[in-house]
Amino acid sequence: MISTNLAYALGPAAVGLTVVTTLGLSVGKWLQNAGGVMQILTFGILILLPFLAYRRGGLRNYRPFELTLPALSLFSLNVFGKMSMGAFSGFEYVAILAGECRNPARSIGLSVVIAQMASIWWVPSPKC
Repeated sequence: MISTNLAYALGPAAVGLTVVTTLGLSVGKWLQNAGGVMQILTFGILILLPFLAYRRGGLRNYRPFELTLPALSLFSLNVFGKMSMGAFSGFEYVAILAGECRNPARSIGLSVVIAQMASIWWVPSPKC
């Protein structure tokens, strides 16, 4: 309905929007996958940047797992709230991906187990 009204308002050039709307989920799936690939590439580059800077001499030392508690302030509480909200903002994708899986109950349950095992395995041990 929106694409039809835009085609009436903007003329025949807006018919491309009608074609995209007709293709619907197949175009949306490709855009979603392209966005996911770009996000993974961005994270990978951000992970590699400190190592490249260290290798080129831009960093004197690099300790990625040095843990300290932040000072308790309104700013730190604000950042903590934003980070915790960001941690919960991906739950809607479970419903989207469940429609794409052959056996969603098994696949999603297995992914949760794998994520928990990976988080336990990747946590650095405290310095004694």
